[in-house]
Amino acid sequence: MTLKWNDAYKVNISHVDKQHREIFEIAYQLENLSNARLNMDHYYEINKLLEQLITYAVTHFEDEEKLMPLYPDADWEQHLREHNSLIQYLSTVPSDYIYWKQAEFAKALSHFVRDWIEQHMLLTDRITFNLEPLEAIHKPSNS
Repeated sequence: MTLKWNDAYKVNISHVDKQHREIFEIAYQLENLSNARLNMDHYYEINKLLEQLITYAVTHFEDEEKLMPLYPDADWEQHLREHNSLIQYLSTVPSDYIYWKQAEFAKALSHFVRDWIEQHMLLTDRITFNLEPLEAIHKPSNS
């Protein structure tokens, strides 16, 4: 199920929303790659998207965390735990696993990122930035 940006993901902070859209774009590219022909080598593309996602997420999280003083009542401890858990997960994937299990990894990463985006953006970010939390647009995948 394709993850597409819509206004439900907005937190009404323009630069944060712009960064969220970019994360969606990387996730969309990952999803497309996970549906690519299985008999072709996509190691370089998968690795490049993974690196882009890590780099962009770190930058985005740093920018989001600069907003902490503006939202002193938010549960930043939980928010930061979610940020750190994503970066830790993405940073610990062995490259040989990506190489030998390209299609499996791309699909699993695509699902993981989609589920994480929905959980974090629709719940944690919305609560942090004083918006009503929303239910996930897609049901979390079991794969």
